[in-house]
Amino acid sequence: MFDTNKRDAQKLADKLGAKLRITENGEFATLALPEGVTIRDVYEDDANKKYLSQMTPDYSSYILDV
Repeated sequence: MFDTNKRDAQKLADKLGAKLRITENGEFATLALPEGVTIRDVYEDDANKKYLSQMTPDYSSYILDV
């Protein structure tokens, strides 16, 4: 289990222009990256690593209104 530092998560989200979602207990955080920014871009930038304890891709799902 990893605890997410809410302040660092918000700093990274602000830096990337991403939308942050974090669980109430602070255990997990997700970033919705803006168009054109990939998880590889985030991870390969050494300046971002100070904000990350663990990072894994999460594939998008969309609910269609039919």
